[in-house]
Amino acid sequence: LRRLNDVLGESVRLAILDDRNALVVDEVAASNRLTVSGSIGRRVPAHASAMGKTMLAHLDAEALRRMFKDGSLSSETPNTITALSALEAELVIIRARGYALAVEELDVGVTSVAAAILDHNNQPLGAIGVSVPTARLSRDQAHSIGREVFEAASRISGNVGRRLLTVLEVPPQRVAPDPSIHVLAKSEAFIGESPVDMPKTGEDAWV
Repeated sequence: LRRLNDVLGESVRLAILDDRNALVVDEVAASNRLTVSGSIGRRVPAHASAMGKTMLAHLDAEALRRMFKDGSLSSETPNTITALSALEAELVIIRARGYALAVEELDVGVTSVAAAILDHNNQPLGAIGVSVPTARLSRDQAHSIGREVFEAASRISGNVGRRLLTVLEVPPQRVAPDPSIHVLAKSEAFIGESPVDMPKTGEDAWV
């Protein structure tokens, strides 16, 4: 947490999943700029927070539906996702990208970015996240922070969960080359990490 705090200059939090909530259990606060802090002990709806959503993204579909079996998702702000189908679609993107964004979904005026800490079975042990006043955070900056948070969470997962530092669940497989494809990088160089947002096309790209 302190390393990420040093890199970003923002308050960094650690949370765990507590039923349908994300419970903040630790924080390293920023001291030299306007930030969002003072959250230890706060319990917030998982579907409305970046830390909560990134942990939900790594639950299997059955566990997620059991958790929200009544179909009720509270509305914290006008931006909160309140339909289970919309949440499930968002979680697919989060799982592929490696980090979650919550733009004024929990608190008006606050954008949060978070990534899950995973065990060796890719189950969520917790999440680390950063919350920043929306007024000073552009879309590009949010995704840049997301990549830093994802890399930090991957390092923690490697240390705590004893998992490989990759989002892949199986090693890359070698296949015969297709002569119609122009190879820019060797196949082993593709690991599905370091996502980059491309706002002009609405796509994400991975290394």
